[in-house]
Amino acid sequence: MMRFAWWAPGLVITLCCCSAKTADTPIDIKKMAQIVADIHVAEAALQNYNTTLRDSLLQVYYEQIFYIHKISQEDFIKTMDQIKQDPADIEALYKRVLEEIDTREAALR
Repeated sequence: MMRFAWWAPGLVITLCCCSAKTADTPIDIKKMAQIVADIHVAEAALQNYNTTLRDSLLQVYYEQIFYIHKISQEDFIKTMDQIKQDPADIEALYKRVLEEIDTREAALR
């Protein structure tokens, strides 16, 4: 779990921009946690690649993640934009992301 934990602060900082928050998100928090966990795994898998290859592969991975979870990139972005407006929402999301990563890691043991 610790090898993934260092990704969380960077993404939280990235998400802390301002825009109007709406009542409902297109993607529920549980599914969003699974998606963000997948994104962290994909980014971690590519961290040792050169920048050009990493960026190309990351785009492919993102497309695959969205396809696997049956969501659009637009819905993902809209949901993240809404979540980032409230620190409590970000904290709730990342609590679930870390639980998801812990669960996956425990299943591999």
